[in-house]
Amino acid sequence: MVGNKAGFVVDETTELSRRDDVTTKQKRVRSAIVIASDLLIWPLSLSLAYTFYGRGPINPPSILLISVAMVTQLAVGYATWLYRGRFRRFSFDEAGAVAVTAGATGATVIAVEFVSANDGRAGQIVVLATSVAVCLMFGHRYLRRIRAERAKSAAKAHLTPIVVYGAGEGGYRAIAAMQTCLLY
Repeated sequence: MVGNKAGFVVDETTELSRRDDVTTKQKRVRSAIVIASDLLIWPLSLSLAYTFYGRGPINPPSILLISVAMVTQLAVGYATWLYRGRFRRFSFDEAGAVAVTAGATGATVIAVEFVSANDGRAGQIVVLATSVAVCLMFGHRYLRRIRAERAKSAAKAHLTPIVVYGAGEGGYRAIAAMQTCLLY
């Protein structure tokens, strides 16, 4: 904030920095939504798997496994940088990290189920639940991708399309620079 000759206070914040602030807030909200949905997918998938095997959706082993799955998903997600923004949204790298995170969570829950319940179907229920969880996590991300692409195409309908030759990080950086610069 600076005063000009007429005595008015002028805000030096540029449009680009305002856009960056909004983008940072939006990224945090989007990340929180993805984390919350990933965590809530585990109770749903374990309940569906228990119901498929003829047990009630909520029973004593499932409550323990749900809590272990949610804590493990969060811990492994942060350890693999899935929830810390290392991967580009909707990329194959993010899909790989989702698969690794859910697989590690499923393996941990299988181990806990084997130690705690140790009934005749050790691991079968959790394997089914892990498969359902991975499908739901991919499905959620795919729906978010479709929504983001539609919003982006509607907002950019008046712009002239271009083709950027070159693959990899340099191409992504060139596109990002063109999208954030007010001249283009």
